[in-house]
Formats: sequence, C-alpha cells, structure tokens
Amino acid sequence: MAHAAAHQLPWQLVLDDIRLNAQHIWQQLSLHEQGRFLRHLRPWWDVHRYRSAPQVNAVLERLTRSGQFRLQAARLFKAQAAGAQIDLVLQSRNGAEQALRVDRLVVTTGPAHGELLQSDALLHQLQTSGVAQADPLGLGILVNARSQTVNRHGDANPHLYVAGPAARGRFGELMGLPQVAEHAESVARQLLELETAQLVPRCRCTA
Repeated sequence: MAHAAAHQLPWQLVLDDIRLNAQHIWQQLSLHEQGRFLRHLRPWWDVHRYRSAPQVNAVLERLTRSGQFRLQAARLFKAQAAGAQIDLVLQSRNGAEQALRVDRLVVTTGPAHGELLQSDALLHQLQTSGVAQADPLGLGILVNARSQTVNRHGDANPHLYVAGPAARGRFGELMGLPQVAEHAESVARQLLELETAQLVPRCRCTA
C-alpha cells in the first residue's frame, strides 16, 4: 500500500490485486494466522472489499445532503413491535443508547455460516451422524483441498462436495459471484471426471 501511495496509485487497485490472489494467500496461512485475521482485520477487509458501486454512492450522497439518509455506527441492542411500527434501541461504540421508532427494519448482516449445519434438517443430520462437521473458524463446512467434506474422524468423503461460500474456511475469498462461479465450476469438473472414470471400461492387457 505504501508503494502504491508513493506512485500515486489508488488503493482500490491494490485491494483488487490482493482479492485476485486471496485464495492462494489464505491457504498459505496457518490456522492460527487465519483466526487472527478474522478477529482483527476482517471488519476492515469486508468494508473495503465489498464497497458499493459509484452509482450507489452518488444516490447515498444525494440522500444524505437532503437529510433523507444518515449513516450511523451502532449495534442493534433491542427491537420490539409498537403497533405497525418497531421500537429500536441502538447502542453506539461508547455504550450510549439511542431509542428510535421506525416503519421498517431490514437486516443485511448476511448468512450465519458458523451455524450453517444447524440451519437445515439435512445438514444437521449430516453433522450428527459425523459425515460433515463445521470448520474450526466457524465460516462454514470443513472440506479438503478438493472441496470434499471431512468427517469427524478426519477422512474425506469422495461422494459429498461443497460448492460456494460454505467452503470459505478452506478457500477464504469465496463470497463474490466470480469466485463462487469459479469454485462451482471446479467442483463440477471434478464430478464429471469422477463420472467419466466410472464409465470408461477397464481393460487388463497382457503381453
């Protein structure tokens, strides 16, 4: 980043270059280093990685100037129905609370990948039977380098694959549509190769 600043290059260019190599970088880190990243750097990475489009920023800036939009850093401490509206209590970073009455509440925190195996009856059954398990970072399902699930004994299942964000614990950068599509293609290719290998007749040749 310092090199880019010295050459007057935008920080977005640096971040995009890191994003393109993020899966390789992530897999070179130890489990301890990955955990440290998630605890200390993940909020900063997410804010800069998932930045909004210029067109969206233009709309937000216009709404901010008109007083229709306000950006505020806080966590939702309490919410309860108040007739057709909702009473909220927000808690700021310094602990101060603020009461608001709103017409709508939209939750955009994204999926809880750490509780993925408890969110669906089939996935929960796979976990309780030991066929699948959560990854140690709480990002999804534990898989090996081939995206195969790993059971409670540490063995990979050659018949059960995970494609997409649920395999983030292994691959790291796996939320953007291009990365998800590329990963799904990789899994599909492996399945096709497996199916092709099973269809090809085996021949024992003798000299």
